[in-house]
Amino acid sequence: MHAAAVDPTLVTQTIHCGLIADIQQRVDGVAECALCQGAPILLPAFLATYLVSGDDIELPIGSNQVGTEIHVRKNAASRRIRELYQAPIAYVSQPKEDKRKELFVAAEVLGIRLGTRYTYQHCHVLRNYFYFGEPQREWR
Repeated sequence: MHAAAVDPTLVTQTIHCGLIADIQQRVDGVAECALCQGAPILLPAFLATYLVSGDDIELPIGSNQVGTEIHVRKNAASRRIRELYQAPIAYVSQPKEDKRKELFVAAEVLGIRLGTRYTYQHCHVLRNYFYFGEPQREWR
């Protein structure tokens, strides 16, 4: 995933950043995330399964609800995943080829709060996420 940034002067909402101290899964499909400083926040249980103590989380203040933009920078011990980004999207472009002849789409972020306007996703990643049929089949 790649992201296109927005001019920081356009982002006027206050952003909360903090280090994750502890994560507690709850029964209702959410997880409570305790931060080193500040009040705990609620996160989707699916996202919380990828988080550990020491990760840096960033989200808009006062938007602790479904569809909230969330950006996480993993701690140094993480080997595979370095960053996680969850946001609602408004529009996805038609697939285009990059210079390596791989198809990708641009997804526009709805309600830009953290400064990311677009994310760029490879089509094979989207296909594997939404369709379980034949992951080795060519995307054309």
